[in-house]
This record gives sequence, C-alpha cells and structure tokens, in this order.
Amino acid sequence: MDVLHTVKGSSATLGARRVAEIAAALESRLRKGEAITVDELAEATAEVRASIDAFLEEERRTGPPTRPDALENVPLLPITKRLGEHLRSNNLGAMTCFEELKAASGARFHEPLSKLEQSLDRLDFDAARVHLESIETELGSEEAAS
Repeated sequence: MDVLHTVKGSSATLGARRVAEIAAALESRLRKGEAITVDELAEATAEVRASIDAFLEEERRTGPPTRPDALENVPLLPITKRLGEHLRSNNLGAMTCFEELKAASGARFHEPLSKLEQSLDRLDFDAARVHLESIETELGSEEAAS
C-alpha cells in the first residue's frame, strides 16, 4: 500500500494524472481489503514511459534548444500556443518550450514569465496556463495595435 501511495503522489507531482488516478484507485481497493492486480497501473506507466521516450526522441531529432541570440524577432504567439498545448496535456515538453519562449521574449513579460517559470518549477501546469494566458492576452493586444 505504501508503494501505491508513493506512486500516486509522485505521478501527480509529475503530471502523470492517469497513473496517479489508477494508483489511488488501487490503494483504495487495498484499504477495503479487495484483491488487486497491477496490470492497469503497468499499462498507464507504459504510456507515461512512451510519452517520455517520444519527447526525448524529438529532442534528439531537433537538437538542443535554439540559442537565445538566434531567437530575436521570432513571433511569440506560435510559441505560446505550443506551450499551451503542452500544458493542457501535462507534457514535460512544456519545459523546453518555456525556455524557447523566455529566450525569444528577451526582457519583455518579465513578471508573467517569472510566475510561469515558478509554476513550471512546481510542475503546477494549471497555474502555468493562467500565467501563459496573461502573456497571450498582451501579445494579442500588441498585434491588434500594429
């Protein structure tokens, strides 16, 4: 039961919600004295591993993140949209995408980027989405003014 509790907490922290939910359900069933199998948990864990492997493969194919000085004048809205997709799917690719946004933003959006980074450091993707939305709103206002 302790292992399931640890898996539940660690998975939730990492954004692997399905693994956390299955571990919680199995833990609950054990507390009720019901017999369990860990096949469901193994399947969910395999999905997380596949997601991580796909992320790492993408990193290998595309190379390291672009250097900040090479990102001047890069349109920010496409980066924020991609980051939003990563955040909605609890994908750790959000970390790399954030670094790209931060580098491309330069000195702009200091406060919301700082808050976004703090949320990502805590793996709080819900809070990160809120901070990202403030950046997207400001970008939208800038584009409308142009």
